[in-house]
Amino acid sequence: MPQISDETKLQVLAATDIVDLIGSYIEVKRSGSGNFVALCPFHNEKSPSFNISSSRQFFHCFGCKKSGDAITFVRDYENLPFPDALKKLASRAGIAVEEQVFDPQEDRARRHRGRLLDIHREVTAFMHRQLMRSKEPAQHARDYLKSRGFGNEMAARWMIGWCPSDPQVFRDWAQEKNYSRNDLIDAGLVGENERGAFLRFRDRLMIPIRNDHGEVVAFSGRLLQDRKDAGKYV
Repeated sequence: MPQISDETKLQVLAATDIVDLIGSYIEVKRSGSGNFVALCPFHNEKSPSFNISSSRQFFHCFGCKKSGDAITFVRDYENLPFPDALKKLASRAGIAVEEQVFDPQEDRARRHRGRLLDIHREVTAFMHRQLMRSKEPAQHARDYLKSRGFGNEMAARWMIGWCPSDPQVFRDWAQEKNYSRNDLIDAGLVGENERGAFLRFRDRLMIPIRNDHGEVVAFSGRLLQDRKDAGKYV
């Protein structure tokens, strides 16, 4: 089965302004410098929680948590397969799409990367819920954020999270999501030593790191309580 190259995807995204694109589907309004808001088209709401960043070329809904780039929006809004959404945007931008011959090795690598991105996206949401909703266990994390001038709105905007002190909380969540130990090791969330597997970010304030397309590709974890066996930042 032919594949569309990553270079073509990047070319299409570079030629597409996400604000103009989304504005051709729904009504958007300016909110500050370079930011726009709208009623989310993916769930029912009365107040706009759907944010579009022109600088990052990325959308994120603080209500239903959907997020992504221009191709993701067209895919989800029109319920299209990813290649069809990309081709539609390519046609809109006047870009010819060249499809490559299927390469099993490249396909495995692409699927593996997609799996890791899925894990990072799900983990970001899980840790954000832990920070915002876990009452007593996460109180010291919320207190720390408050002491540094972070309110709930800013924490939600950047999807800041908290990794639980008790590793079992994370293990239970990962098991529910059917993520294997190898999945979590490949994603960098779990490490291994002579004693076995361990949760890398235990009791840390978690800041997701995104690439140019808004995908979470890594985390920065800030230790909240001093431990002699752990560095302040990971």
